[in-house]
Amino acid sequence: MLKPITVYRRPDAATHFINNLIKEKDQIAPMITTIMPMNLSPEEEEQFNSETRCYLCKHLLENDKVRDHCHLSGRYRGAAHNYLKLTKVHKVLSFKQKSWLKPYIEFNTNQRKLASSSFEKDFFKLLNNSVYGKTMENVRKHSNVQLVTSEKQAKKLVAAPTFKRFKIITESLVVLEKLKSCITLNRPIYIGFVILELSKVLMYNFHYNHIKKRYMDKANLLFTDTDSLTYEIETEDIYKDMGENLNIYDTSDYPQDHALYSEKNKKRISCFKDEINSKPIIEFVGLRAKMYSMLTADSEKKTAKGVSKVAI
Repeated sequence: MLKPITVYRRPDAATHFINNLIKEKDQIAPMITTIMPMNLSPEEEEQFNSETRCYLCKHLLENDKVRDHCHLSGRYRGAAHNYLKLTKVHKVLSFKQKSWLKPYIEFNTNQRKLASSSFEKDFFKLLNNSVYGKTMENVRKHSNVQLVTSEKQAKKLVAAPTFKRFKIITESLVVLEKLKSCITLNRPIYIGFVILELSKVLMYNFHYNHIKKRYMDKANLLFTDTDSLTYEIETEDIYKDMGENLNIYDTSDYPQDHALYSEKNKKRISCFKDEINSKPIIEFVGLRAKMYSMLTADSEKKTAKGVSKVAI
């Protein structure tokens, strides 16, 4: 694995950079030359073995057949020639790719399915969500905080180039905040980016290829978030419509006497859930992103990001 990016704030920064560059040269070389084949499901493996033509150029495949896949989603695309005649090069990338987080996510998802209390459900949900949060963490915002009781020491720290700000607590106690002299950029932001991109693909596919395709102008999108949508839909029976495409919905939280109740897709990734559990929304007011209010027959929900719940 390549070393994380480091922000180095010291006088010998140039020398430090050159020395590390030389050390890492020999470590990178084997990574570029060692290629691991992608993992396929039994169905994809069968498809790959039966394919006789390259899905790109349509020519017959011989001993140079390899597995091609989408580098964004990781999905298998088809069998292709190992060597193709390139007509144009847009950019060149070299990297390793594998589903290294899949076992962890699937374990927490399965445990959440088996959870018998809301605490356990939220716990295993948080275990997955917190990993995503760490992939997007901005370590540049990290700083060092120091409690100082000496005037001499305080003056020395304030004069340092990494000094940021201070706060006087008492006459004999001051809190000083300093920038870190060396920051290691060791958070895989590219993972968080891909998660957001895959989320967009899922959301846009549901909106355009399902909702808009079925209801057209009779569906009005009220607001959307990273993983949620709220619609105003004109239809005779929305639950009858959902029943025709029940494979994309998780209705395990519906009342057990509801016609659409099913545990088939319980906590299944990529399935959409009715957050209000079959209780129609009577009123909805959306002022801006993450600031809205909705009213049902027996409940009310108000959300305003950054505002205390007491104030709302």
